[in-house]
Amino acid sequence: MNLQFSKSPKILDVMEGNGLKIFNRPNELNIIGIRSSNTVSNKFDDVLHVCYATELGTWHQHIFHCTTDPGTYFLNHPMNKAGSALLKHGQYLNAYQLGLHRGKYKALVQRKAVTVYRSKNNSTDIDSKTGHTQTGLFGINIHHASGNGTTEDVNRWSAGCQVIANINDFKELIGLAEKHAKKYGNQFTYTLLDYRTKGYVPIPFQNENKAITTSNETGIKNQTYEDIPNASTSHSKKKAGIVLVGLTALVGLGTGIYYLTSNNK
Repeated sequence: MNLQFSKSPKILDVMEGNGLKIFNRPNELNIIGIRSSNTVSNKFDDVLHVCYATELGTWHQHIFHCTTDPGTYFLNHPMNKAGSALLKHGQYLNAYQLGLHRGKYKALVQRKAVTVYRSKNNSTDIDSKTGHTQTGLFGINIHHASGNGTTEDVNRWSAGCQVIANINDFKELIGLAEKHAKKYGNQFTYTLLDYRTKGYVPIPFQNENKAITTSNETGIKNQTYEDIPNASTSHSKKKAGIVLVGLTALVGLGTGIYYLTSNNK
């Protein structure tokens, strides 16, 4: 899943339309969570966008299945006496860094204060209906669920963290974050929006817990790739040909193609 597009992804238009900061230097990450309209907890029904420009001025976009809500276990057994944590939507500038999640493995961990809703309601129907918020360092990290494959149910994997369902998606995110950190320092901005954000159009879920790649230019949407290392996006042969031709033109190999064609007449 390594496609290049000439225009910035539409999610960044949504960010701009809502007055939020966009990062456009090469390999500088825009990390954007979208909380879905489904308020019933315990499923990875939210998405995490990771967008960045390249040295050529083109853009990459990755979309991973995740949860931005706590699982049902921690709704019923809050870790904080004030209640379960639900990260409030907004933009948290330089609030994250590469570090160890619970001292175990590399993840994006909280380094500055964020704001969470607190609720003692043990219902699995979770939303920002409560007006009770807290701001501080609560360990609201961005990490993975199981260390193998794709996790279907949130359960104990989140007490309020932003958790990616697929381990290979998470490894890809960390690899991108390491490139960002080498160029711009170990600090990252996380933006959390929801389905009601002005200008946002949700992408339908056709395949649960798979990564999605979208393009403004090709019109290809809801593409998925399998849960295996170094997997590539699956297309029909026709669509693959269209994308390949577009990418070939982008990197300036048209001359090479003409040369090969001419010598095979």
